[in-house]
Amino acid sequence: MARPSRHTPPAPQYIPAEIEGFLAVLDQLNGYVVSTHDTHVATVKRADQLSADPAEAVAAVRKMDAGMSGPAADVYRMLRRYGYHRAVIQSDARQFFSYYTLTKLTEAGHLVMVWSEEGLPYYTTPVRFDTLTITFQSDRGELIPTAPDRELRRRREALAAMPSHIRRARCEHGLQTGDCGFCGPVEAWECDWGTCRANAVTRCAGRRVCEECAFVAFAVAGKRLPES
Repeated sequence: MARPSRHTPPAPQYIPAEIEGFLAVLDQLNGYVVSTHDTHVATVKRADQLSADPAEAVAAVRKMDAGMSGPAADVYRMLRRYGYHRAVIQSDARQFFSYYTLTKLTEAGHLVMVWSEEGLPYYTTPVRFDTLTITFQSDRGELIPTAPDRELRRRREALAAMPSHIRRARCEHGLQTGDCGFCGPVEAWECDWGTCRANAVTRCAGRRVCEECAFVAFAVAGKRLPES
């Protein structure tokens, strides 16, 4: 008789869900809707397909990105790749866009700024902002929109597990190890193929990967993205 496997397969990344009255496929790891459907059967079928086939998952997020248009399209793609539930801390956003660009998009209503309970500024989309648990805090006579940390920035378990003296030590890049994009720990929801730290969209050869790393790795090897 075959012995039961001790390995528990990872939970599917893409699941069927009902979002605001619509049937949708949800990336439960990163918190965004990939597609909407007319029937429950079609939703389940598409969710299973994206969870099982890296090529389909990569194609789906690229199609979603390509469908974004308007002045804030590039920023929205950044929010999808590096944000948690489409919210990204200001210090990370400024690695990709200038403060001037982000300010102009915010003033035009394409982005919304919201602060964490710790007082850290985040950018998010107007649609995502409407779903946050907002309270207004007074700051020098102004009312500042504030949301719970858990809704903006997911807990970094691997970082929290590092001994503080290692996390705060200076790495070879001159940063604290916990803050360095190359030396810091890779979280379960990040791409672990390279050092991009983008949100993972699928699994290839058992590793979590973002769409760009998956595409490049297999294109260089002259292979089609395999089924996981």
